[in-house]
Amino acid sequence: VGRLPGALAALEEALALARRLADPQEEVGTLAKLADLLARQGDFPAAAHYARDGLALAEGVGNPTYGAWNRRDLGQALAAMGDVEAGLAHLVRAAETFTAHAWRAMLAGTLLRQGLIHQMAGDYEQAIAILEKVVVLSRETREAYEEAYALAVLGEARLMLGDAEAGRRDLKTAATALPQ
Repeated sequence: VGRLPGALAALEEALALARRLADPQEEVGTLAKLADLLARQGDFPAAAHYARDGLALAEGVGNPTYGAWNRRDLGQALAAMGDVEAGLAHLVRAAETFTAHAWRAMLAGTLLRQGLIHQMAGDYEQAIAILEKVVVLSRETREAYEEAYALAVLGEARLMLGDAEAGRRDLKTAATALPQ
């Protein structure tokens, strides 16, 4: 959705409609989608704003899974804005909720974000442990892009730790994992 022209405007329109209809369940989901889109586009302050609103609303209406989606977006935004510790804490809590509710594809995406943050922070061993889980989950849920991304970052992390053979293998596997 994030790459589609007009996605942001369409989601903002959907949010306005959900609010006009006074549908808090639809609103909390739309806030998560907006925050996700903005995080993917790199507008982390706006993503954090929508995610905080969505998280508060989700807690108020008892929607833990969309709350976790908003929490995931908030974690990603906070880490990107420099608060890595708080960002990771939100991502860990989101992963726990997705695990409890068997939202495996969302869990894979959440763990991918955790792995990326650990890798960027230079914690390669922790990144590898998390990203290996992402590869397994992504294969089970057929999330080819998450699998390829996780493999690419795994390869980089292994190269940074001096394991050139495993790093090259992961990078090669990442290239073949992408849909043609």
